[in-house]
Order: sequence, then structure tokens, then C-alpha cells
Amino acid sequence: MIIGLNGQMLTIDKFAGPEVYTFNVFKNIALTDKENKYIVYFNSEPSKKFWEELTYKNPNFSYKVLDGRFSWTQWGLLWELLLHPVAIFFGATHTIPVIQHPKTRMISMIHGLEYKVNKQYEKNSFKYLLHPIILWWVLRFSKIIVVPSTATKNALINNKFFLFNSKKIIIINEGVSDKFFKRSQEEVDEIKRKYEIDYKKYLIFVSTIQPRKNIPIMVNAFSKVVIENDNIGLLICGKLGWLYQESLESPKRYGVEKNVKFVGRVTDDDLPVLLSGAKYFISLSLEEGFGIPLLEAMACQLPSIVSDIPSFKEIGEDTQIYVDPQNLEKITDILKNALNSPTDQNKINKAYELSKKYTWEKTSSTLISLFNSFNKNR
Repeated sequence: MIIGLNGQMLTIDKFAGPEVYTFNVFKNIALTDKENKYIVYFNSEPSKKFWEELTYKNPNFSYKVLDGRFSWTQWGLLWELLLHPVAIFFGATHTIPVIQHPKTRMISMIHGLEYKVNKQYEKNSFKYLLHPIILWWVLRFSKIIVVPSTATKNALINNKFFLFNSKKIIIINEGVSDKFFKRSQEEVDEIKRKYEIDYKKYLIFVSTIQPRKNIPIMVNAFSKVVIENDNIGLLICGKLGWLYQESLESPKRYGVEKNVKFVGRVTDDDLPVLLSGAKYFISLSLEEGFGIPLLEAMACQLPSIVSDIPSFKEIGEDTQIYVDPQNLEKITDILKNALNSPTDQNKINKAYELSKKYTWEKTSSTLISLFNSFNKNR
């Protein structure tokens, strides 16, 4: 069976959440599946090193670079799949061609409904109207919809605009890389020198810098803690996304420029060490479909202060500190209490055990089983 994979975004320089998902899933499919044949569709030529890292030199993997001059999905991919149909096409981003070959079964991944709180989708903008229409099209014309959590499944079902068959939704959790585990104090000391971190203790945030991550409120609450303890820092790890200026300016606005450090996107080699050296992971995100950074913190045995949104509570269960992400006073109180109290080792241990349930190997194996189920039902 020939299976097409959407690798459009895999040749960008710095990965965000969807690219992390795509890379790890494709990599583990290549490592596991020696029976099916796969074609990965790119928008630019991948390097030989990257291709070998992605596929483990699996001979059943090949790739094609498609024309994206007009629209990569609605031109290059559309014509490729019409002229050279595959049995299954799996898209790890929520877009599919508007015209599909009748022999190709579309399986689409929807990570979440973050567009609802993203400022680039303001109600007076074209994108605000277009985005749910694109989602509706994917929900309506995909054979199967894969979601990473019960929270995302419920959000789709409860949105009355979409009007689709909810029975086509399958939950397949995302995973955490085996690179994420608790590191030694020697490694922590070395990484602090590398990133010039001279705070006695620090909080760490990990994600793309964009409005729904709620960074200004996080910095505002943090600034009220710094008043009482000047030798504490906040590391903000992640690449610049969109409408990030307010986030970048927030430390100056609240007078904590010396205590907040934007370090950009951190590699998977350095991030587990930075997590291991932190006092808490913190994320006051307004909306998430899953929460890979929280999972990475749990795997590194780092306690977390996070939004009380459904996806975080689904992953962390009763092991994390949850807070209303828009209640500044409550966030401040929780921060002060957490930083002045010993951590709960029992909860840290329980969270670590929970993190073991989520692996990219499990994610990929479940997807392969899904692909094969179509072959059996022919």
C-alpha cells in the first residue's frame, strides 16, 4: 500500500509544535513500518542528512518536491494526488486539497482550535472567517480525523458550526522524545554557563512567542514576585511566531528586563537540561490542543504551574498546579506560594510516571495500525 505524507513544513529552519509532531511521527513510522511504501511531499529539497535522519534510510520511503508557486496544497499537492493517487494521504496539518481522487482516503490531523484565541484571527479579518471554513472542509471531507486529546475532540464536537460526523474522530495522543529526562547538576551548571543564566533559581516557559501564549500576563505576575526576590529569573524559550511585539516588550513594561531572558528556540539537546535546572515550568496559555512542553517538563521531573485549560488537565491530571490564565491576582498568589514552599515530590514522581504513557513510538504505531486497517477492509 502506498501512503502519502504531508511534509510541507519540515524544511523550515526552526520547528514549532506541528513540525515537532510531524518530524517525530514520520521518523518513528520509518523506523517501525517495513511493509507499506511512503511518499513524503515537500515544498523544497531536503538535505541528504535530514532525509536520512527522518527515514533511517528506510528503502520504502521516497519523496517528491511539489510546486508551490500559487498554492502548495491547492495547486502542487492537488495535481500530484490527482495524477498519481495514493491509497492513503495523511496530513499532519489541517489542510487538504479541495479536489480529491476517489481512490485516495484522506486522514487529517487537527491539533486544536487555537485560532479562536489568536489575535491574527480578529473578527474583522478575512482569516477569522476563512479558518473555520477550512476546518469545516477538512472535517467534512476527510475519511478519518485524528486529534491528540479528548479536549480537542470535545472542542470540535461542541462547535455547532462544523456539523460533521463525530464518529470519524480518533484520539491518538502525541508523545515526548526519549531525550527528555532528569539531568545531573553538572549538566545544569554547564548549560547555565552556556546561556549565561546567573539567577539562583528560574522559571521556564517553552513555546512559540504569540498572543495566545499569554506572555504579558505571565511577565506581569512574575514582576510582582521579583519585588520580593530579585535573584530569580524567567526563561522564555521559543521562536518568534506572530504579533510577538507585546510579549517582547512586556519585561520593560513591568520593570523586570534583568530578570526575564528570551533565549529563542532551544534544541532538544539543551532543553531537557534547562528544564532540569528550573524551579517550575510555567505556561498560562489560553488554548492548547495538547501540550508537548508540559509533557516534556513532566518527563524531566519538573513541577509545573499551568492554565486550567482542559488539555493541560488531561495530561497532568492531579499532579500540577492549575490556575485561571486571566486571573492576575490568583496567578501572582500561586507564584509567590510556589516559590516559597518546598515542591511536592510525590506529585513530581506521579507526573513522571504519567509521562511514560506518551511516546512517539506509541503514536506512530497506532497510526500505522490505522493505515493498515483500511487495507484490510478493502
